[in-house]
Amino acid sequence: MNRTHHCNELTKVDSGKDATLVGWIDSLRDHGAILFVDLRDREGLTQILFERNNSNYSQELESLKPESVIEVSGLVEPRSEDTVNRSLTTGEVEVRASSLTIHNVSRTPPFPLDD
Repeated sequence: MNRTHHCNELTKVDSGKDATLVGWIDSLRDHGAILFVDLRDREGLTQILFERNNSNYSQELESLKPESVIEVSGLVEPRSEDTVNRSLTTGEVEVRASSLTIHNVSRTPPFPLDD
């Protein structure tokens, strides 16, 4: 693993930098051509943006599930003003994924972990 940051470190100051994060998938939101993943580690949460047409990882996207462990590298980008999440330290940015490594695919838990 080549982690460069924890999931609560990236802010608007880091825009334009490359970052590598490792963590658990907290949630997935499918928007057709784009898949958003909230990635978490013991420090916090960062939003990852995956483009389905990216041949570096498009095949792997179908096996992503909550609680799977992944490593993601990509460019830190500012979120548009209307999508900023003010409740997160990292809420002003997202990481546009350029590579994906799946370390472990989780089994489906018997109940939602946020219950």
